[in-house]
This record gives sequence, structure tokens and C-alpha cells, in this order.
Amino acid sequence: QPPSHWCVPPFYFYKKEDIARLDEAIADGCGTDSPGALAAWMSAHTAVNAMEMPGARYDIGNLKSYQAVMKNYGGINMAKFRPFDPSKKVLVTGAAGFIGFHLCSRLLELGATVVGFDNINNYYDVTLKYARLDILKKQPGFTFVKGDLADGEAVERLFAEGNFDIVVNLAAQAGVRYSIENPRAYIDSNVIGFFNILEACRHYPV
Repeated sequence: QPPSHWCVPPFYFYKKEDIARLDEAIADGCGTDSPGALAAWMSAHTAVNAMEMPGARYDIGNLKSYQAVMKNYGGINMAKFRPFDPSKKVLVTGAAGFIGFHLCSRLLELGATVVGFDNINNYYDVTLKYARLDILKKQPGFTFVKGDLADGEAVERLFAEGNFDIVVNLAAQAGVRYSIENPRAYIDSNVIGFFNILEACRHYPV
């Protein structure tokens, strides 16, 4: 594969005739609870449009690729790209996760002030989460607040004191099969937690 800067999470575009191959991917062992595995299979077997290659693949992370996608797939409705303003203060929930960590790192590189929020749950090894936070804490402009989105009062305090310009909500209970074993974790984080974030954004205009 050619080198490419991937968006996280990336946008994937498939030709209509390739969509039918999703059934083939599932039959080949790609579980429906793992979008990444499906995307990897499709990348290996079809011309998935996610990185810039002549005639077929695009990286939506840059303006040139975005313009090419809009030209070839004019029906896609995507927000216009705007330069990021590093003077903004950004709240990133789920900051100790894989995507949250990398987003925080990139925002800090751009000069933004970043507040990371995470409950550090033990769905997977918390040592890895703390290691990511240790890296972020070494960078100027980063502050970490430990808390749970399901705790409405904690979210209220966070927003009352934070004065955020931008909120990126990446905190969620991951996995699908685990929801059978512990459905309350998904309700608390993915429903109640998300609701608390939306309410806070409404009361403290973001």
C-alpha cells in the first residue's frame, strides 16, 4: 500500500457494485461487531475510497482529496473544511482511549488548549490508558479530569469551569458482545452520558 495519512476515524466510500461484497466479507469470518475488520477486508478486496490513489482512493483528511471526492461523488453532503483555530479550548471525552489520545496529541501539536475527560474504566488494561495520559500530560496545554459522563453533576461542573469552545465526545463503552453481559454500562455511557454532554453543550453554548 502507498503511504497515506489516514483520518481517525476515516470515511469510507465504496462503489455500489462493491457493497454486495459485505456479505462475502462476513462469510469470510469478519464479524459485524468489528467495523475495522470489515473495512480492512474491503480494502484488501475492493477499491475502497479512503486514501489518495489515482482514479480510486482518497484520503478525506486533505482538501485536494475532498475536492476529488466531491467531483466524483457529487451526491455526498459533507461539511466544508475550515482551518483549525489553535486559540480554541477543546474538551475531548474518552481522552485515554486510542482515538481520543491521538486526537489530543494532534490538537496539542497545533497549539490548542485541551482538556481530556475519561473514567478510565477497566474494559481493557488501564495501564495502557494511564501510559497514554502520561504522554499527554508532558505536553503544555493539556489538563486531565477523571470523571464519568453518566455523572450529571460532574459533567455540569466540568462545563461550568471549562469555558469550552469545542467539544469532541469520544467517550463510550466499546464493544458489542460485551453489551449482552453488561448492558447497563452501555446505557450509562452511550445513552445517559451522551445526553449529559448534549445538555451541557446546550446550557453552556459550544
